[in-house]
Amino acid sequence: MKKNLFLIAVATVMVAACSSDLDETSVAESCPVRLCTDGLTGMTRTGQSVQTTQFVADQQVGIFLAEDNGNSVSPAPVTSGDNVTTYDQPLTYVANGSGGLANTQYWPQDGNGLHIFGVYPLAAAETAGAYNATGKSFTVQTDQTTDANYMASDLMTGLPTAGNPVARTTNAVPLTFTHLLTKIDVSLSTGEGFTSAELDAAVVSILGTLPSTTFSVQSTTVGAASGTATDITAGTGTTNSAIIVPQAIAAGSNFIQVAVGDGNYIYKLPDAITFASSTKYTYNLTVSKTGLTLSGTTITPWNSVAPIDGTAELQIPPTDLSTITSDYTAMDGETLTGTLGSNVKISIANGATVTLDGVKINGENNDSYNWAGINCLGDATIILADGTTNTVKGFYAYYPGIHVPAGSTLTIQGTGTLKASSTAASGIGGGRQLACGNIVIESGDITATAGIFSTGIGSGFKSSCGTITISGGTVNATGNIGAGIGSGYEASCGDIVIEGGNITATGGDNSAGIGSGYQSSSCGDITISGGTVIATGNSHGAGIGSGYQSSCGDITISGGTVTAKADNSDAAGIGCGEGSSCDDITISGGTVIATGNSQGAGIGCAYASTCGNITISEGTVTAKGGGDYAGIGIGYGSTCGAITILNTVTKVTAEKGSEANLHSIGKGWSSNSTCVTVTIGGTIYWQDNAELNGGNTYLGESPFIYEP
Repeated sequence: MKKNLFLIAVATVMVAACSSDLDETSVAESCPVRLCTDGLTGMTRTGQSVQTTQFVADQQVGIFLAEDNGNSVSPAPVTSGDNVTTYDQPLTYVANGSGGLANTQYWPQDGNGLHIFGVYPLAAAETAGAYNATGKSFTVQTDQTTDANYMASDLMTGLPTAGNPVARTTNAVPLTFTHLLTKIDVSLSTGEGFTSAELDAAVVSILGTLPSTTFSVQSTTVGAASGTATDITAGTGTTNSAIIVPQAIAAGSNFIQVAVGDGNYIYKLPDAITFASSTKYTYNLTVSKTGLTLSGTTITPWNSVAPIDGTAELQIPPTDLSTITSDYTAMDGETLTGTLGSNVKISIANGATVTLDGVKINGENNDSYNWAGINCLGDATIILADGTTNTVKGFYAYYPGIHVPAGSTLTIQGTGTLKASSTAASGIGGGRQLACGNIVIESGDITATAGIFSTGIGSGFKSSCGTITISGGTVNATGNIGAGIGSGYEASCGDIVIEGGNITATGGDNSAGIGSGYQSSSCGDITISGGTVIATGNSHGAGIGSGYQSSCGDITISGGTVTAKADNSDAAGIGCGEGSSCDDITISGGTVIATGNSQGAGIGCAYASTCGNITISEGTVTAKGGGDYAGIGIGYGSTCGAITILNTVTKVTAEKGSEANLHSIGKGWSSNSTCVTVTIGGTIYWQDNAELNGGNTYLGESPFIYEP
């Protein structure tokens, strides 16, 4: 750890003439110009005590002396003519640590005064070379961990307090030195998970600042920051300082890094800021395992501005899975990359956000490895890195590609690609009798492929999952004797909510594309408000709704473009699979195309099934039944509630199946089926199993078109 060091905020350098006991002759002929410092106003380096009120011993200050021409109208130094006294430029004055600056120079013998200019550090004065130099380059040190490099970065210029020129005098002449750059103080305190001893070893850096500027000897301002953005190492321990060039830095920029333990903790600027010349900024940071907290920021004179508040985050180097040989838990802020070469368990810590950057986990199907490809230990967020493909397969057959425990939520974000699969469990979700929590997909290109009796996204065999929400991205989900999105065999899931994105969901045998799976399975309400959705049910499973001998809650579509169809046999496009049930179906917007197969309606029931009310109030809807089923409603062996189509729709087209003998909307088959009422545009055409207002003729049109 570098030794403590104090800065000078405003230094007063006294230019002393001959002592007062010299006679007038000696003053005129050979009077030495002696410099000393007196009454320096200290600007301290945090917790440090060097150069508080005086220049440190042996520090070198550049002084320019030039004889005055005596012209009060246009005072300027003279450099030629009779009796002109000239001086080497710059003169090197060396501090003795107690106020003295040593160098023997003399006042001009012709009685003229002097123009006096100071520059610190000496190297900057030597770069300038002349008292009237302008636009000279200066660069701060990138390693300011030592006193020497820190002071070498602290650019100052000095001018006589009373102004130039200075008349010959036996009294002391003060120079005021001004800091031209910006000081950053960083103070660390221990938070959760760290000890004082650990922070004593922390390395503090200032990140991404431009290191160079220009200055002029006679000015107290500097030019624009320049050069290539670079990091400056301030020091080790809990109190450190660094000098940077004044400059503007954008909001969200990484600014302070604290390297401690196995992690790099980064403070990001919450707002754009312009760091001012001659100003000190103090950042008081609390370092915890969960991140970096800015407990207070103050900026003190030199100049004073309002405090700044902000937050910081842990930055951890990427973890290459090819190097992992034992069970591993990724922490918040971590990035995983590479191919896992060992049969070990990869987990994500509770509450952590982890980035997948080209990950490949191809789990071995062996009952010694009872875990998913990625195991969330609680709430987790997975970010798919841009431009990457990530492949995750569960280990033992009964475990999913990615698992989140019941009661927790997995959120997937990012613009990369994820391919998740399993042998006999869900691609993303639950496993064989292994429940899962909520699944939220916000973005990314995701392909989820189920193993047998399971879903692409949702629950596995005889298990449950929470709510499934998709708001963006491209999602392709395929079930295997389970729904594409929803529940698996003899399984359940919560509500399914689709708000946006491009979703393709294909059910396995006897299962819905979106909804419930096979045999006594269930799902909650299905709500679609946006996006492009293509849902295909397979053999006795609806496109959207319930699978074979299963159930689902309400189905509500209020926006987006939705195409739902049943493949193979006996299921509705939207509604019921064979021998199943669903609650109310409501369409209040969007574009909907629904196609039933064999004994199934486009929207409504399938053979031996029951659905609730069907209401269409807005949007464009096209529905086609299969076999003896209506486009919207029921057929042989099924029951539905009231069917209502309002005059606020854009267009409704319904076509009954090729074997139907009655209605395109309502009852496709005349016997062994029950439809409560059919109301279109406010007129009742069917009620209590009987036609009204010419209902049989009107509703029997195929295709039936209602376009108010």
